[in-house]
Amino acid sequence: MGEGAYSEDDVKAAARAFTGWATKPTMPPFFFGPFPMEFQFDPSD
Repeated sequence: MGEGAYSEDDVKAAARAFTGWATKPTMPPFFFGPFPMEFQFDPSD
């Protein structure tokens, strides 16, 4: 980790891998204990 560890292409590839993924429902800002959620993929995002 740190400067020089990853190239710009590495960062772009990671961004592409996560584009379109979100959690459903959206996690509340402050919660305690288990919170049921699932991942969903939206190809238009």
